[in-house]
Amino acid sequence: VAAQILLSLKNKHVISQLQWTKNGEVIFVTTDKNQHSRLLRYSNEMKVKTVLLEEDQATDIFDIALSNDNKVLALISAAKHNRYPITLFDLETGELRPLALINGNVNGLNWHPADTSLLVSNREKLRLIDLSGEIRDLNFTNYLNTANANYSPDGNKIAMTLVSMDFDILTSSINNSNINNSSINKRVIDSNSVDMQPLFSPDSSEFAFVSLRSGNQQVFIYKDGIERLLFKNSGNKEFFGMAWSPDGQRISLIMEDTVYIVNVENDAIVRSIKHGLPSMYLRGWYHHENALLVNLPGPVAAKFDLDSLTLTQLSERTSHCTGLDLDDNVYFNQTSKIVKLTSDGVKSIFWQSEDADIDHLFVNHDGLLLELDSPLKNAFLKVHFDKATPTKYLAFEAGKNWLADVSSDGNQLLFMTRSNINKTIFTLH
Repeated sequence: VAAQILLSLKNKHVISQLQWTKNGEVIFVTTDKNQHSRLLRYSNEMKVKTVLLEEDQATDIFDIALSNDNKVLALISAAKHNRYPITLFDLETGELRPLALINGNVNGLNWHPADTSLLVSNREKLRLIDLSGEIRDLNFTNYLNTANANYSPDGNKIAMTLVSMDFDILTSSINNSNINNSSINKRVIDSNSVDMQPLFSPDSSEFAFVSLRSGNQQVFIYKDGIERLLFKNSGNKEFFGMAWSPDGQRISLIMEDTVYIVNVENDAIVRSIKHGLPSMYLRGWYHHENALLVNLPGPVAAKFDLDSLTLTQLSERTSHCTGLDLDDNVYFNQTSKIVKLTSDGVKSIFWQSEDADIDHLFVNHDGLLLELDSPLKNAFLKVHFDKATPTKYLAFEAGKNWLADVSSDGNQLLFMTRSNINKTIFTLH
């Protein structure tokens, strides 16, 4: 049949599934350019759009599922501290009722045909949540990510997508005689799973990285062609960044609500600290203080003192990809400019882009390497500490690899490959 425009929304994106009611209405979630969400219902017959939940109640909702009797809508919201709340919305009374919290990414909601429970695609698991909020796992052997699991009409089968992803880690060296050239990338980590977020040690002789080869996020060390497990993560917690100590003998990790200090030589956890915050992402380890550089929600930069366990906020506005130099000066990425905060508390604009946003910044011994947003290429500029004059460092086409870290001397690069994704549809009886 010919396609027909149902509804045109200006300056808004539909971010959830479309849920059709029995009387021909459609329910969905939209978001605008300011990331304000709304839950809407549209009648194709009456050509009328109704707001079911305004932005204050629809904040962070990203998917929905309508019960088969059309009376209740299940809502899943974005993570706070890696916990995804599921809420029930009664379409007749307008009542919102919290149902359950799910750890880890949710990739689909579906009602049982009898409306007695919800089926949740939760990473490698399928979970059932009854209307009292009790959670039960379906018992089947699986190590892949589940997505869009749903019941057959009689409830005796489940169809789902199983997704395998493969990220690899590459190294590359810069030819200093021609600053625009880099050597051919060498694949050093390839486990047929997700290997990600490599981070050089202070002397760049080794690097740490995160791998999901065992099903949960574990931290490994790579040196001279050998990989070894540093942090097992037996609690299957979500990873929130890591940093090397200045002497290279310890690594600090944040796993959900806990900061761990791990001895690199013997893999022993020498300290664990509950930070008590909704989220805290680790960015660096101070050289002259026993403190960590972190990003708090917003994100805003802060210093977490490991002796007093106090937090000091360093920025008043959104600051992505913060970094530290050897003198503990902090550099903030504020979209189109880099702001420098000295160890004495003096703040100034270090460098500003005239025609492109700044995606990432990397700090090494003599300057900053900045990745600029570009529609055709990833443009990289080196800004030296002794003069705020950018020099073109290297360029390569966007879409091939992600630059993950730069060595202390600026000569070695660590990349993550784009994910190789395979999806297969299965049925579970």
